[in-house]
Amino acid sequence: MMLGLLLTSLASGQIISRTGRYKLFPILGCGCFTVGLYLLSRMDQNTGVVASSLYMFVLGVGLGMVTQVLVLAVQNAVEYRDLGTATSAATFFRTIGSCIGVAVFGTVFTSQLAKQLALGVPATATGQVFSGGVERAIGSPRAMS
Repeated sequence: MMLGLLLTSLASGQIISRTGRYKLFPILGCGCFTVGLYLLSRMDQNTGVVASSLYMFVLGVGLGMVTQVLVLAVQNAVEYRDLGTATSAATFFRTIGSCIGVAVFGTVFTSQLAKQLALGVPATATGQVFSGGVERAIGSPRAMS
């Protein structure tokens, strides 16, 4: 993913610097990003390492095209004297959005995890359940050292 992001971020920055046009890159980037997310959603336990790496590369290509252009668009929208403020504000709000997104995703993930794990236990799974918890099953932490 990071390789795709790095390559397309550098390439889109160079192309934009030479041509001065940047409106096409967010559109193509969102398309690649959407395809990458779709490919990642189709993964299962049989998906190989090469295929999953390719899916993440496609996602990175889309991200690389979008992230570079958004900074350039912000920089082109303000006067020169406000360039540093605009760039730092864009980076700040991107970071805040990432933090909130991770927190929301983590909340949804952990709330669904226990329910989905309980549903996914096969009927043939048998084993001893320890009523005393982990400490009774493997001994006290002092006994392990």
